[in-house]
Amino acid sequence: MKKIFSILLFSVLIAACSVSPQAPASNTDEDINTDTITTTFSVLNDVVKNIAPANVEVKSLMGVGLDPHEYTPTPSDIDLLSSSDMIFAVGLDLEASMDTLLDSLSKSKPVLKVGESLNESKLIPAEEDAKLYDPHVWFDVDLWKDVSLSVKNTLLDYYPEQELEINTNFENYLLELNELDVYVDTKMQELPVENRILVTAHDAFSYFAKKYDFELYTLQGISTESDYSIKDLNDVVDTIVSKKVKSIFTESSVSKQAILTIQEKANEADLEVKIGGELYSDSLGDIGSIHESYVDTFKHNVDIIVDNLK
Repeated sequence: MKKIFSILLFSVLIAACSVSPQAPASNTDEDINTDTITTTFSVLNDVVKNIAPANVEVKSLMGVGLDPHEYTPTPSDIDLLSSSDMIFAVGLDLEASMDTLLDSLSKSKPVLKVGESLNESKLIPAEEDAKLYDPHVWFDVDLWKDVSLSVKNTLLDYYPEQELEINTNFENYLLELNELDVYVDTKMQELPVENRILVTAHDAFSYFAKKYDFELYTLQGISTESDYSIKDLNDVVDTIVSKKVKSIFTESSVSKQAILTIQEKANEADLEVKIGGELYSDSLGDIGSIHESYVDTFKHNVDIIVDNLK
């Protein structure tokens, strides 16, 4: 059904997207707040909003708590993307249902897929398909620094008159990411390597696991659209029991049922396993909450994981 919908979207937009890409109009004192940049989801919105100049409005297509793997754009979403001056997406098949739409729009405006701007040697291949890479690059702070640089360079290409502001914003954001790096490294020292076993619903944390030496066990692959079998469920339960894992974790943008089932089956095997808390995987926290930024959600995840596994 999603493929059919994407084809229909493509047909609707093909005429409107047939002109060559153009740079957004330069802003002057008489022409401010005219440009709109749209990002596909909240995590990406954070970096773009932090680096973009003040006279550009940055909007997130998806609200917090929504799953980008399964998201299908609404007519109002299509209107927003069509009227935007620039679009940022992750790519790498994260926004799979929007690929046709984004490719069509790239004929008439800048569309940057930031994940695809990264060095492939730094990406983790998807187990489900050797041709794909894991799109959850925001769980490696170093990769997110690379993404930030790509965002900055793209903005400078189209807003050269605001070079000083964009560069200053980038340096400030990079400072926050460097401080986050130090925070995580310090917090991780509290958790012995033998306790670094992370169990979640879907495979969103492979970059995190690789960077911080975790064993990662999940039911679903890198997409929440992937299915799992009874054997997959039993294998995860057996691993938890054999390794005596204390805590497993739900995710804010994924159904909790699978993790609750794992907990129930592990408890039936005479191992008391608790739900350590809710991790932010494919979304930031609610706007206005203490977890509404990339830095704050990353710290939250690290604190929850370390405090419940040590």
